[in-house]
Amino acid sequence: MPFKTADQFRAAVRFGDFPLADRLLTQLRQEFESAWAVSCPAEHQVMARQVLELLEWARQSALVRRSHLHRKLAQIRLGGAYRFPASTTRARLEIEG
Repeated sequence: MPFKTADQFRAAVRFGDFPLADRLLTQLRQEFESAWAVSCPAEHQVMARQVLELLEWARQSALVRRSHLHRKLAQIRLGGAYRFPASTTRARLEIEG
């Protein structure tokens, strides 16, 4: 893809930095609109396909990351269900005699 922001956008999505990815997506849109204005209809098709592939990849990546985080959270919650709360202390009783 000829857009300089595309690689930065991919990196931000790959590392889960979605606020940065959102800002870069705005820049990518501006680059796309500028390139679209000076390109021919044949190039429009190529550009549109490239952008759609990039956005679909980003969507799938975000869904996979969300799924993994959801699974980790479920494991943490399940593990915590079998532990005593931190505020609960066990009293020790010793009987002499």
